[in-house]
Amino acid sequence: DGDEATTEAIRGPVGKSKDPLTAFFNAILPQNSAGAGKAGERSGGEEAAVRCASSGVAKATGLSVDEMARRVREGLEERSWFVSGKVDASLFSDDFAFSDPSVSAGSLVEYASGVARFFNAESFMKVIFAQPLDDNTIQISWWLSARVNLPWKPRIKPYIVNTIYKLDDQGLVCYQRDYFAIPDWDIALSAVVAGVGAAPALRPPDLSQKSKTKKQSNIFDQIGEMFAPERVGDDNDDIPAVKAWTSELRSHFEGGGLSDEPNKIRQLVYSLASVPMNIDTKKLNGRWRVAWDEGVFGWKAFDPTEGGSAYQIFDTKGLSVVNAVRSSSDKFWIVAGGSFAFEEEKEEYRSPVGVRARIDWANAKAYGYKFSPPFRGTGRFEIMYLDDF
Repeated sequence: DGDEATTEAIRGPVGKSKDPLTAFFNAILPQNSAGAGKAGERSGGEEAAVRCASSGVAKATGLSVDEMARRVREGLEERSWFVSGKVDASLFSDDFAFSDPSVSAGSLVEYASGVARFFNAESFMKVIFAQPLDDNTIQISWWLSARVNLPWKPRIKPYIVNTIYKLDDQGLVCYQRDYFAIPDWDIALSAVVAGVGAAPALRPPDLSQKSKTKKQSNIFDQIGEMFAPERVGDDNDDIPAVKAWTSELRSHFEGGGLSDEPNKIRQLVYSLASVPMNIDTKKLNGRWRVAWDEGVFGWKAFDPTEGGSAYQIFDTKGLSVVNAVRSSSDKFWIVAGGSFAFEEEKEEYRSPVGVRARIDWANAKAYGYKFSPPFRGTGRFEIMYLDDF
């Protein structure tokens, strides 16, 4: 009995809490019930979610993974069960389980009840894409703008969630794992303090929206004699949000500089970096123009729209890399190079590419003098690469 009481005490918004912060939020949520709750003690939204999850509808067995992905996308667009809890039980196994960085749930009813209990009715979600990863895995990338059922009904900053559905032998969803594009603490803190941490993710366009962006040659073709890379993410052309946000980012680049609206630029960058785009690192060979950074290197001091340039050159066969910056007057430049290695793909399916580099040499020019600065050492970077930018 003691163990059961302890478990009930730490149940989180969707199930069992994995950390003290989530347990604290759970403790001050409206105490309708614990876990799935008891009939008569639940709110209207929670009651509706439990009815959906426990309905005796026939299971949609035998669907192909492509058909299941389509059914999931259409169901989410209609029911928004990631925030309402009103799941389509026909798509889920009776042995369903859920987990994210903060909480877990052992059944579909527990999951649906917890979602409805945690998110206020003003919460909103929007699917960016839903597509198969392999024969028994579906990936859903979606945008969340939520108000939480804490006593003061706070709104948390919009962010992007990447969800993995695993299918069982009958083609039903048996496991769900959510990955947040920003840290847990950042999400929790935004319920109390606004304007800190990652930029809020932009609301994606409708899935049916067709991009009006005219395909342009890669902007790096215009820089020097170095060849431009191949396209590294052709599969991403079918994601309307990626095309729309890339087009808007490019409009800032072409229309007066990336410093004219830094907050909006930061939102665009963080939103794009949150969507799990496929990147073929073998095609990164060539020169890439740096458009935005938040590191210590200071690429933005060499704003290309002001005539300067900051870029990287990859040799993916020889595993060498050159980082270079140049002022608009060409009176000042630094070139540093060495070796690099791409990190293995992350389980979270996030798009920024992890790179570990070792700088072995550097040359520079300043006010007519050339010299070799003592830039040496190793470092790690996360970099997002965009075609047609």
